[in-house]
Amino acid sequence: MLLDPDILIVGKIDEPFVFPAYDVGLTWHPDRTLRHPINAGVLFVPAPGRLAAAGFFDACLRDVGRMDEAFRQWYGDQQALVNLCGVDHVSSRTLPAGRRVGDARVRFFDWKIWNRWPDEARRSSIWRRAAPGWFISCLSA
Repeated sequence: MLLDPDILIVGKIDEPFVFPAYDVGLTWHPDRTLRHPINAGVLFVPAPGRLAAAGFFDACLRDVGRMDEAFRQWYGDQQALVNLCGVDHVSSRTLPAGRRVGDARVRFFDWKIWNRWPDEARRSSIWRRAAPGWFISCLSA
């Protein structure tokens, strides 16, 4: 599991790793006004799929390398995930089905369970105890 340093884990996180049938797990948000419906703050990589996942992340790095400098500094990682998974595929209104990207089997996880974003987290008591302005993703299972 790869986590941003601003992640707050508030529940069990073992479920995505019980009998995983994927190599890379990404958290997805249904809000179509978002430029990046996939958030790179929480990434699941089960041990059996680590080689396929490494190939997937190599492809992400290559994609970021082709972007304008501004994207390389911020949001390029999330844009690369969207590009590799297919903009049309991840722009659906319901949780997208898994898909194969190169040799990697990609599964999408619901943001409400695995990666809550600031607007949702702000309403929780956990958010109120955090420093103002911090981005906190709340994981719960």
